[in-house]
Amino acid sequence: MAVEQLGNYRLIEELGSGGMGVVYLAVDPNNKPVAVKVLHPSIANDQTARMRLAREVRTLRRIQHPRIAAVLDAELETDTPYVVTEFVDGLTLSDDVRENGPFAEDELVHFGHALLDALTAVHNAGVVHRDLKPANVMIMDGEPMVIDFGIAQAADEVKVTVTGLVMGTPGYLSPEIVDGKQSNEKTDWWGWAATMAFAATGHNPYGSGGIEAVIARVASGRANLQGVPERFVPLLRACLDPKPERRPSGQMILEALVEIESGQVPSLGGAVPAPPPAPNLGDTMVGGPAIPAPPDANAGFAGQPAFDNGPALPNNDLGAHSQDRHSAMGLMGSPRPGGHPVQQHVPPANIQPPPQDFTQQPAYASAPVGTPHPQYSSQNHYEQPAVLGPPAWASKLSALTVLALVLLSIALTALAPMITLGVVIVWQVLARTVGTMVKSHRDRIMATGKASASGTVARTPVALLTAGLLTAVGLILPLIAACAVALMMWLDVAGIVPRGYAEETALIAAASAGAVVMWFGPTSSNLRRGSRQIAAVAVGKSAVGHWCAIGLASVLAILALLTVASGVGVTWWPVLDSPFELLPVNDA
Repeated sequence: MAVEQLGNYRLIEELGSGGMGVVYLAVDPNNKPVAVKVLHPSIANDQTARMRLAREVRTLRRIQHPRIAAVLDAELETDTPYVVTEFVDGLTLSDDVRENGPFAEDELVHFGHALLDALTAVHNAGVVHRDLKPANVMIMDGEPMVIDFGIAQAADEVKVTVTGLVMGTPGYLSPEIVDGKQSNEKTDWWGWAATMAFAATGHNPYGSGGIEAVIARVASGRANLQGVPERFVPLLRACLDPKPERRPSGQMILEALVEIESGQVPSLGGAVPAPPPAPNLGDTMVGGPAIPAPPDANAGFAGQPAFDNGPALPNNDLGAHSQDRHSAMGLMGSPRPGGHPVQQHVPPANIQPPPQDFTQQPAYASAPVGTPHPQYSSQNHYEQPAVLGPPAWASKLSALTVLALVLLSIALTALAPMITLGVVIVWQVLARTVGTMVKSHRDRIMATGKASASGTVARTPVALLTAGLLTAVGLILPLIAACAVALMMWLDVAGIVPRGYAEETALIAAASAGAVVMWFGPTSSNLRRGSRQIAAVAVGKSAVGHWCAIGLASVLAILALLTVASGVGVTWWPVLDSPFELLPVNDA
């Protein structure tokens, strides 16, 4: 197998690609799995973008938080710049909701606290995400982790169309980003609410259709929150306000979550919004001073406390967030043994909290940045050896599906070896063609930033010819290994062949040896890549479909072995005579 190396990292497999570049599963010098994002040439060739990325990477590397995929390393001065992050082995929120359905209210509370923790930690470092969406939230062992922090902001500066529109996922880009205005922390609270709405309903809160229609709904605040738990609607509606200055602050979102968790409707919400306020010139910008705002700039919903940004959140807020997370009736009950002490204070459900002056918000309780949530302080999934492989369930199940098909082919070899060999050769040509086209498509994205479907189809004849040559070369060693093992089993060198089954045993052993050499030998990388791709497309994205295919192949393999055991004999068609007749006679 040809191994690709990038700096100190050995690339194992492509995990995905997009406008920023291609993400690979890789291993570091200590054989620990990491995610390596190779940046797109449009970013790599932009010196301003590189400088901003370098600044943000330096900042983000100091952040250690259980809800954030840590930035571990970066090399931005080479011809192929890349960023290395923690490898998160799990599903995206999109896939999780697709497979398991929308979140219930108690799950939403837990999910909302986790995202709030992560966003607050990064805001304290002076970075705004700007691109929080279901695809940027991973679910690992039932717990959310946020990826692509900060890097998206610098990258977006060079990913604009000729009309100035920032490219992104419609329905998850806040109004100020669409308008080309500066973003701040409240931009992320908008993304937080849009992501929460998706988790609660399974659909984009601004619907589908043309990008112009979706952007129009975003700009006018017409979010579809049907299906969102009733107590969450006022909070999400407030966070999705088109005017950033009217959205709640992180502290207010925290208090609203605590109220929801204790069975109350959050007090910051209101059914009828007040008239749009004057533009707020006092929003605290990350990395910049605040400008005094007009007295009415922070007007909120009618009859409710005014929204105020408050001072920039200090670097010691996570401890109180964790404490408040437990001070209400939480999902997990009392803290597990070994966790931090928690003040058990539950506000009565029928008493509204007293009005607070949000003009001067109290600082959160003291705790170091990156202090894990007490419930999860020991949950470091990377302290245990990780299995190297694709992180998503679909990729893993595709590999298992291919393995089941390989085992089926080995079993069928004992019944009809020549027919099975012909099918394997056809599969190799097809899989290698697909593997070559996938790699070519990825390389064109890396080189030019785009790859059209028509261009990929036009290259099919070349890919097919390449696959044929690779198949011919790739069969040499597997056939040699298979023949050698077949000869040893036919002669019963080890004395382990069951009497009366010499031919069948030799064929099964030969097929097994040939399969191992074929799968891991020279020129095998595109065979594996193409096989997994075909399995994924043929079975679809459903886990049920994959398991059905695996089960069917396994049952057929067992039936084939039972048929062999019944003594039906080997069919050598289209060959007339068995090649074993040319070998010395075996009395077994």
